[in-house]
Amino acid sequence: MLSLLPVFMLLLSAIVIQAVGRVTKRAGSTWWLATIFSSITWLSLILVGLLDPSEFVINDWLPAPYPFTTIIFEFTRQTWIFGFLLVTMLLAVILYNARHLESPYYLNKITGSMVITAFGLLAVLSRSNLAFVLTWSLIDLAEFGVLAAVIGNVKNHQS
Repeated sequence: MLSLLPVFMLLLSAIVIQAVGRVTKRAGSTWWLATIFSSITWLSLILVGLLDPSEFVINDWLPAPYPFTTIIFEFTRQTWIFGFLLVTMLLAVILYNARHLESPYYLNKITGSMVITAFGLLAVLSRSNLAFVLTWSLIDLAEFGVLAAVIGNVKNHQS
């Protein structure tokens, strides 16, 4: 369960940032909070890499006749590097977004980046075929949702 800590932290951070951003309406405070949360997630990923936690397994997710009934999430030494680079890239994106805080959809861009990074970490953690397919489906849905939230004009959603 410790290996899923950065994923849960990113998802919880995105929810908190959306709530705080909509209540306070102050872009600088929201950006600062996003920077702190993503830095804490980055540090927690270093902790996960040092501790090397065991895998998280969900057994018998599908009925028995299917050959892929188990969902497994685990960091290995090779996949941890990809996860670390992904969260580092998120931190760089959030730091870069400091110059675009006056844009109308900055809040959705920051939280959307966090959600897509969280699902990307799930894809990196996937050690079974079923988990990989499910997490890439989540990434596609999240990307569609972020694009729909960032594009303000409803007529542009179809394109």
